[in-house]
Amino acid sequence: MSTKSLSSEQLNELIKIHLNNVKSLNEFKNKHKINIRMPNFPEIISENIIKHFIINNENRDCYNAKSGDLISKGEKIEVKCFSSQGPTSFGPTEKWKELYFLDAINFNNNKIKIYKCSLSNDSEEFSNVKLNAKETYKDSCAKGKRPRINFKDLQKQLKSGIKEVYNGNLEEVFSKLSLNNKSDNKSDNNSENNSENNSENNKSNIKKKNKNKTLTI
Repeated sequence: MSTKSLSSEQLNELIKIHLNNVKSLNEFKNKHKINIRMPNFPEIISENIIKHFIINNENRDCYNAKSGDLISKGEKIEVKCFSSQGPTSFGPTEKWKELYFLDAINFNNNKIKIYKCSLSNDSEEFSNVKLNAKETYKDSCAKGKRPRINFKDLQKQLKSGIKEVYNGNLEEVFSKLSLNNKSDNKSDNNSENNSENNSENNKSNIKKKNKNKTLTI
């Protein structure tokens, strides 16, 4: 089992810890008038939110990968999260079949957005994304540099290549997503080798457990 894989209870607990931590830091910052850099949004939270979204809303298997972020039907899925208007960073050797973005700018107010990009990292459209006037995504990767681009700029260039698949309250998305531990207990090796064979059985198990496994925030 991947060390990044969280059960519904663990994810619920970690979200509360993160929210309380940010709240405490803001209170300290305002009380003492001290400028404090807020912590980055934990990738373990964003990856598991997207994983459970895929399992329950897209009705397909999804697992935390040992290498990369997620695996579905043997294909890699990359997850990016942004909690500010700053640029999103990509590794120069990152590969994916699908790419998901979690907009956590209003996460502290329990509001999130999820975007899905079905373009692979080496697709012509994504390769030709312009990072600036002189350099494309592909150019930056070829130089071994980390491509960086603001999400809105990326969305503007890819247009229909990026689609919003959820926009609402955190409580609402988790009331829809009945998070189960079926996927959490599988090893990543098994998920990569056997996800196709186990797909139908897992979907059936998910439906049966959905009635009793709802995450509450």
